[in-house]
Order: sequence, then C-alpha cells, then structure tokens
Amino acid sequence: MDIMFYVRKNMQIYPFLRSKLFHKPIVHVIGDSHVSPFLGEKLFLVHHVGPATAFGLIKTNSATKSNKKLFKVINNMEKNRDVALLVFGEIDCRLHIFNQYRKSVEIFTLEEIMRKTIYNYSLIMEQINALGISFYVYGVPPASTQRNIYNYEYYADQKTRIEINKKYNNMLKKFCIENGYRYIDVYEISADDNGLIKTIYAKDEVHLNNNIVPYVKSILKNDHIGPY
Repeated sequence: MDIMFYVRKNMQIYPFLRSKLFHKPIVHVIGDSHVSPFLGEKLFLVHHVGPATAFGLIKTNSATKSNKKLFKVINNMEKNRDVALLVFGEIDCRLHIFNQYRKSVEIFTLEEIMRKTIYNYSLIMEQINALGISFYVYGVPPASTQRNIYNYEYYADQKTRIEINKKYNNMLKKFCIENGYRYIDVYEISADDNGLIKTIYAKDEVHLNNNIVPYVKSILKNDHIGPY
C-alpha cells in the first residue's frame, strides 16, 4: 500500500473531531474509487462504497451492497450541518455504457443508455433529497487511457470513450441544473484538448489526483461551506 495513502486514510479522524468539538460541517465524500483525492483533507470524510455504478446504485440487493453502504452514511449525517458529495458514474462511462449498448445489439443508442443511467442515479438523488440531506453531484472525470484489463466482452476504443465521458458529463450536468441539484463539473477543469485527463490532474490513467481538491473547495466556499 502507498504509505501516503495509508497516512491520509488514517487522518480521517480529524474532520470528525473538528465537527464534534467546534460544530463545523463535514463534507461526506461517498462513492467509488474516485473518492481518493479527498482522503486526509480536513473538510472531507471519505466513504468508499466499492465499485458502485450510477446505474446500479438504486439496487438494494446488488453484490457490492453499495446502496446499503450509501444510505448507512446518509442516515448518520447531521441534516442541518453536513453535506454529501456523491461520486459515481465514471465506471459506467468507462465500462458499462458501451458494453450494454453492444449487448443490446445496438437496439438502444449510447445516449439512451446514458439517459437510463442518469435516471437510475436520479432516483438516489430524490431519496437523499427527501431525507433533507444537502448534497452535491460530482461529475465524471475525462476519459481514461486504460485498456480492457477487466476483459469486458465489449470495450470502447479510446475515441468512443472520450465521447461517452464528455456527453455523459454534459447530460448529467444539464439534468442537475434543471432539477435544482448542485453539480461540480470536474470535467471542464481537468480535461485536456483531446478529452483525456490533463497531466497535472492525473493520479494514474483513470483517477484524478488531489490537485482537484482546491477546485472543489472553491465551489464549496462560494456556497459558504467551510471554513478554510
């Protein structure tokens, strides 16, 4: 294990104690492996719920148990103080959307599968909203350069993956704006001219590094979530 990852993970006690002692808000970062940039950051408490997809998050009986893990965090949040940052969807873009498109013998278009994915995700947003929890939706990062290491039956070429990530991010952003959900568009700041991750933001060929954190903090600061 990366020693700095270990150190940052064990620093998570800080936001919890700061909240308890000084009644400060915690931003609960909940999601797949793309939560990693926020580990060890003072304002954020990170909850990795496994390789969850935006499409499958609504399922209460999934193998990942991501729905149960998500709502365990949500139900323990302080409603009038804490904020959730939902980090889901990159796995859908990289692996599942194209795979399902081809499996359907192209009966459904890529855009239709994206819309279904966002619809399923929106059901989660509705449930969280109904519980009175304040939340942000974290956009998908740019496309990765990762090859088909998981041996999916159908895996899009890089050009198609770039198009999927960009299109999905724009659709999700539009949906959130239209429905009054707060959206953090990490794609627009971290994508290079080719639609891949800028070197300065790349942790590896898939994930963003913690250089994205100041950008996220700036958005939270504008909404008076802090202090800094």
